[in-house]
Amino acid sequence: MQIRFSTIDRAKKSAKALASVSNNIPLSTAQRAVAKLSGCRDWHDLDTRLKRSPREELPAHSQTPDGHLQIVEDLTLRLSEELGTDWSTTLYAMSIAHLPGVLLDSPDEYGRVWLRLMYRVCEFSGQRKAPGSIVRLKVPGRMGNPGYLRAYGRPTYLVTHRSIDTCVADFEVAFPRKPVEPFIPARLKYAYGCWTEEDGAEVLFSRDYKPLWRLREGCRPERLEPWLWIDKCDETWFWDDVNPPWYSNARQEEEEQRLRDYGITALPKLTDILPEVILSPELRDVADAVDVIAKREAPTLMETYHGIFRMPRSLEERRPI
Repeated sequence: MQIRFSTIDRAKKSAKALASVSNNIPLSTAQRAVAKLSGCRDWHDLDTRLKRSPREELPAHSQTPDGHLQIVEDLTLRLSEELGTDWSTTLYAMSIAHLPGVLLDSPDEYGRVWLRLMYRVCEFSGQRKAPGSIVRLKVPGRMGNPGYLRAYGRPTYLVTHRSIDTCVADFEVAFPRKPVEPFIPARLKYAYGCWTEEDGAEVLFSRDYKPLWRLREGCRPERLEPWLWIDKCDETWFWDDVNPPWYSNARQEEEEQRLRDYGITALPKLTDILPEVILSPELRDVADAVDVIAKREAPTLMETYHGIFRMPRSLEERRPI
């Protein structure tokens, strides 16, 4: 599929939005990517074509729902290659760039595309007891809850809504005949509380005290790297461990509504650790996983602020698998 812009000004706005998600994306690179998705050789070619003969934009959701998600998925991978960014960052960039015909209007749509891309890019084997398989718990109080398999055996390790390192016995997991829908762990997605900065900006943080979003009045929510240090002057909490969102669907819906009230429809950067922890069972907690992706995506920052960021434990210090 090709993106069809009606005017060059519309294309310029999309290119600027794409470049805004990362300091590593020059505007010229974003413009070239937009031109390529439009079927043009370069930005000059797109500019010339649109000024000569403006085109009608393809309406969003003109395809079937599943077909629309497939188009967004395919375009995300194409754009990722053009921008030189990972698939998750690229999907977020597309969601704020409002590319014609590929709008993601709801958190549900965004999450479904994100999960489809995770399974497509990470290439989980699909075998019954391999990492990435989705099982259901047979544990009192958590009966039927879904979990991503990390390591099967005695014991068995899972990623659940509650923890990225849930430990159970092998007989406490069931492999359903009917496939279980992939899910975004509540611990990585929902805000546990809010920090206030000196300038009045608010930063939502996760249960593991990792920054998720920065909120400023009149501005789009800013997606934050989970390894950032936030200089806060105040702190508030939305809930406690007596009634967390992973205990019921009703609580998860309450937290979904909270995000919608803040104008958040995408996923935070923190969710990028999900495939990392599924495929790396030596990672014990969220902080370990965040350190790993920070070291990969921001190595200079990690070296500069070595005293602030806790680096991953050595393999000798981690639990045996």
